[in-house]
Amino acid sequence: SHELVPDRVARRVEQELSLADLVLVPSRFVANQLLERGLPRTRVAVIPYGVDLGAFSPDTDRPPNLRVRIVYVGQISHRKGIPVLLRAARGLPDVDFVLTGPVVTPSLLRGLPPNARWMGPLPHDDVAALMRGADIFVLPSFEDSYGLVALEAMASGLPVVVTDHVGASEAIEPGITGFVVPAGDQTALAAALRHLADDPDLRSRMGATGRSRLARGQSWGQYATQVLSVI
Repeated sequence: SHELVPDRVARRVEQELSLADLVLVPSRFVANQLLERGLPRTRVAVIPYGVDLGAFSPDTDRPPNLRVRIVYVGQISHRKGIPVLLRAARGLPDVDFVLTGPVVTPSLLRGLPPNARWMGPLPHDDVAALMRGADIFVLPSFEDSYGLVALEAMASGLPVVVTDHVGASEAIEPGITGFVVPAGDQTALAAALRHLADDPDLRSRMGATGRSRLARGQSWGQYATQVLSVI
């Protein structure tokens, strides 16, 4: 229950939505939630977030990891799908899982599998370095309005595996820049991670394609231009 949005915050959001002439959202996933709550379509504009392509970039000179390294960045919480991720990790004992981010539900870190470790919250620059040293990025959320870290991972040259309840999944071309799996589906999540872990050429190809696609159309400057155009 401690992961639920407090009633006072929910009421404040409802008030702000009722007063707004225009609501900017980063994904169709969020837009659909607002439309289902009765917000007129004419007052909702979908503009995906940008990514800092300078801060997040691949390290093409680093030696390969001895074991495939999968990185997760985000809250340690049920909402982010951590229990599903850790169950998948137990089924992939030859792969290393590195988690970083603030703890919302401490009990989730009890009894971590031997191939998983939590690094605590990291500064922005250290997150970028962590991504440069990884092979795969995963974001298994049950609900995530966008998940900018997925784009930052793509900018870092990583293939990404996210759920269909992550807004950033709309920026991923399944089979081309990563995989999108059903939220809560441990079997599908583990299969996607296994597939990437076993195929270094596919990881390299997906990572390079993702970085290239972002460089063509998803900088923060382009985001600002779209916002100005809409308002």
